[in-house]
Amino acid sequence: MIIGITGGIGSGKSYICDIPVIDTDKIAKNDVMYVGPDSYVDGKINVKKLGDILFNDKNKLNQMNNITVPYIIKYIEKFCADKNNVLVESAALLNTDLYKHVDFVVLVFADMELRLRELKLKYNNDLDLIMSRIMAQSFDINKINYIIKEE
Repeated sequence: MIIGITGGIGSGKSYICDIPVIDTDKIAKNDVMYVGPDSYVDGKINVKKLGDILFNDKNKLNQMNNITVPYIIKYIEKFCADKNNVLVESAALLNTDLYKHVDFVVLVFADMELRLRELKLKYNNDLDLIMSRIMAQSFDINKINYIIKEE
């Protein structure tokens, strides 16, 4: 998606376009705990194995969130201490207490056809894998301030 930012000279366009982003997935992947055999391959997290565990067992996903979310919250608080504007990107934002640590929630919405097209590329057309990930996510509409619909 391409977003156009406009405004008069000195209105803050450059300031708005220079907002730091905290990617909670990257933080969690960098600091995730051992979750069983084959959790790591060559010193790196086995993302497929971790996804298979977490997206097929809600209890394991909740356990992982209970471990990682407090760490992510502390990271956000520390990171934001000297900044005015920060974006926090997190698929788990509304399913955990992370939403309590942001001022405004924007949901990016895309229809299923578009999502499937993108995910088939990412996951080599593995529809079972794709659907397990889609079905593991839910969004409480009452916690959302704004929706961006991607077409």
